[in-house]
Amino acid sequence: MNRQIIQEAAQWFVEFNAGGPADRGTRVEFDRWLRTSPEHVRAFLEVVPIWEDGSQLPQPPGATSQQLIEWARGANNVISMPSERLPQDGSHRQRAQPRPPGRSPLRMRVTWLVAAILLAVGAVIGYRAVLDPTYVTGIGEQRSLVLPDSSILELNARSKVRVRYSEHERAIDLLEGQALFHVAKSPARPFIVYTGETRVRAVGTEFDVYRKTTGTVITVVEGRVSVYGESPTELPAPGSTAAGQVTRNEALQTLDAGEQLTLTPGAIRKAEHANLVGATAWTQRQLVFDSTPLAEVAEEFNRYNTRRLSVDPVHLENFRVSGIFSSTDPASLIRFLHEQPGIRVTESGPQIRVSSD
Repeated sequence: MNRQIIQEAAQWFVEFNAGGPADRGTRVEFDRWLRTSPEHVRAFLEVVPIWEDGSQLPQPPGATSQQLIEWARGANNVISMPSERLPQDGSHRQRAQPRPPGRSPLRMRVTWLVAAILLAVGAVIGYRAVLDPTYVTGIGEQRSLVLPDSSILELNARSKVRVRYSEHERAIDLLEGQALFHVAKSPARPFIVYTGETRVRAVGTEFDVYRKTTGTVITVVEGRVSVYGESPTELPAPGSTAAGQVTRNEALQTLDAGEQLTLTPGAIRKAEHANLVGATAWTQRQLVFDSTPLAEVAEEFNRYNTRRLSVDPVHLENFRVSGIFSSTDPASLIRFLHEQPGIRVTESGPQIRVSSD
């Protein structure tokens, strides 16, 4: 993102916050500016949290560059943009650039704050490092994102990731849910996915990471990844049932294409011939179960449906499900459960409960 776009975004923010309501011509021109490029939308959304945090800053020169970085790093605000139709007479083209800001106290403070951030951390790489974008999907929602290095991130339903690209590392925090990564090759900048106390490192490959309530599942579709533990953490060494110290730079496992690693508290399980189709079936809107415990089936079901499925944890802990179901047709799984002997399915409003018969 270049300096000019950031400056224009700051000017537009001042335009809408330094006085009374903006007139219709200003709003139309702002809409035109946003539609020019996705970079304009991103710049404006990133200027807003800087301002929100900046309201607590002392006036210059009382703040150091490190203080500015720390204040900006805590930003987590997103605003919605009003949409307005452009006039048909072409009058919206009369003003090609945002109106220059005046020198009201608010304008001066916003301008100083944006300039100080840019100077402190750099106009391109540093600015992105301060404001790490976070992407979230809701129930049943899936997204495909092209990252700054041309890697592709496919995000499953009810998932959350934070992108932290820097000059030396391409870092992704998988905060919740599941993502499939198609990594562009860049040996000088390793691609690392962080999930809890585990990190997965790849250079150019395709792999899936699923952060479940019971642990993390890593599946390699193509290429190779190395799985590390954070330092220090208690994890069993590969092939051992006893816990041992694993340092940050010590690889727990190296996985090749077709292999899968499941990490749960106190256990590591590696599958050398994983079901790749099943692991990535969610990208095709399918749920694939292979002798899967009913509790895990319910967790998957609830990623895609507003009616939550709950399971009696005592009497059905050994009940397992095999089959292929559509994630967009929740009734298919419910019908299947209705037909199974020894269990009872009770549907009441937003809840679906499965118990022993």
